[in-house]
Amino acid sequence: IGQSEHVELDNATIHLPPASKLLLCSDGLWTVVPTATMLDIIATSSNPQDACEKLVAAANANGGPDNITAVLVQLPG
Repeated sequence: IGQSEHVELDNATIHLPPASKLLLCSDGLWTVVPTATMLDIIATSSNPQDACEKLVAAANANGGPDNITAVLVQLPG
Protein backbone atom coordinates (compact mmCIF):
# COMPACT_ATOMS: atom_id res chain seq x y z
CA ILE A 1 0.00 0.00 0.00
CA GLY A 2 1.40 3.36 -0.94
CA GLN A 3 4.57 4.33 -2.73
CA SER A 4 6.87 5.40 0.10
CA GLU A 5 8.42 3.74 3.12
CA HIS A 6 6.19 5.66 5.52
CA VAL A 7 2.47 5.01 5.11
CA GLU A 8 -0.14 6.83 7.18
CA LEU A 9 -3.31 4.84 7.77
CA ASP A 10 -6.82 6.06 8.44
CA ASN A 11 -9.01 3.74 10.46
CA ALA A 12 -12.51 3.73 11.84
CA THR A 13 -14.78 1.33 13.70
CA ILE A 14 -18.22 0.87 12.20
CA HIS A 15 -20.80 -1.52 13.61
CA LEU A 16 -22.76 -3.07 10.77
CA PRO A 17 -26.12 -4.76 11.16
CA PRO A 18 -26.44 -8.53 10.66
CA ALA A 19 -26.45 -9.73 7.04
CA SER A 20 -24.70 -6.56 5.86
CA LYS A 21 -22.47 -6.62 2.81
CA LEU A 22 -19.22 -4.67 2.58
CA LEU A 23 -17.60 -4.02 -0.80
CA LEU A 24 -13.86 -3.40 -0.86
CA CYS A 25 -12.75 -2.33 -4.31
CA SER A 26 -10.12 -0.46 -6.27
CA ASP A 27 -10.68 2.70 -8.27
CA GLY A 28 -10.74 0.52 -11.39
CA LEU A 29 -14.25 -0.44 -10.30
CA TRP A 30 -15.31 2.55 -8.20
CA THR A 31 -14.66 5.20 -10.85
CA VAL A 32 -15.98 3.15 -13.79
CA VAL A 33 -19.24 1.53 -12.64
CA PRO A 34 -22.03 3.79 -11.31
CA THR A 35 -23.01 3.24 -7.68
CA ALA A 36 -26.59 2.32 -8.62
CA THR A 37 -25.28 -0.40 -10.94
CA MET A 38 -22.97 -1.78 -8.27
CA LEU A 39 -25.85 -1.88 -5.76
CA ASP A 40 -28.08 -3.65 -8.28
CA ILE A 41 -25.41 -6.25 -9.09
CA ILE A 42 -24.78 -6.95 -5.40
CA ALA A 43 -28.50 -7.16 -4.57
CA THR A 44 -29.32 -9.54 -7.42
CA SER A 45 -26.29 -11.85 -7.28
CA SER A 46 -26.62 -15.30 -5.79
CA ASN A 47 -23.44 -15.04 -3.69
CA PRO A 48 -20.44 -12.73 -3.10
CA GLN A 49 -18.23 -14.49 -5.69
CA ASP A 50 -20.90 -14.12 -8.37
CA ALA A 51 -21.31 -10.45 -7.47
CA CYS A 52 -17.56 -9.80 -7.73
CA GLU A 53 -17.34 -11.50 -11.11
CA LYS A 54 -20.27 -9.41 -12.39
CA LEU A 55 -18.78 -6.20 -10.96
CA VAL A 56 -15.45 -6.82 -12.70
CA ALA A 57 -17.28 -7.66 -15.93
CA ALA A 58 -19.25 -4.41 -15.67
CA ALA A 59 -16.05 -2.40 -15.20
CA ASN A 60 -14.47 -4.12 -18.21
CA ALA A 61 -17.62 -3.48 -20.27
CA ASN A 62 -17.28 0.22 -19.41
CA GLY A 63 -13.71 0.37 -20.71
CA GLY A 64 -11.74 -1.07 -17.77
CA PRO A 65 -9.00 1.60 -17.93
CA ASP A 66 -7.31 0.53 -14.67
CA ASN A 67 -6.73 -2.55 -12.53
CA ILE A 68 -10.04 -3.87 -11.17
CA THR A 69 -10.26 -5.44 -7.74
CA ALA A 70 -13.44 -6.37 -5.88
CA VAL A 71 -13.97 -8.22 -2.59
CA LEU A 72 -17.48 -8.55 -1.19
CA VAL A 73 -17.80 -9.54 2.46
CA GLN A 74 -21.18 -10.81 3.60
CA LEU A 75 -21.72 -10.79 7.35
CA PRO A 76 -23.72 -13.58 8.96
CA GLY A 77 -27.41 -12.90 9.37
